[in-house]
Amino acid sequence: MQRILTDDTMRSAAVVRAQEVRSFSAAVQRLHTAVISFDGDGAAVPFITALLKLVEAQAQNTGRPLPVDRWAEILDESFPDSPA
Repeated sequence: MQRILTDDTMRSAAVVRAQEVRSFSAAVQRLHTAVISFDGDGAAVPFITALLKLVEAQAQNTGRPLPVDRWAEILDESFPDSPA
């Protein structure tokens, strides 16, 4: 009985996981579409670029949260330190 419940739970978790990945992929696609049609303020470009990079990195890493060091790397690329 326990094995049946465990198997059912695992199958249910796999179905939910697949739905989550499809939902996330669809949201990423909508984000890309919105960015392509963006014609706003040039000052927003670094923020949009950083957001896209973060979302794309998370899309490649859907099994777990994006590590903090990857966040830092992406944000440093988009917002480098200005010379003092």
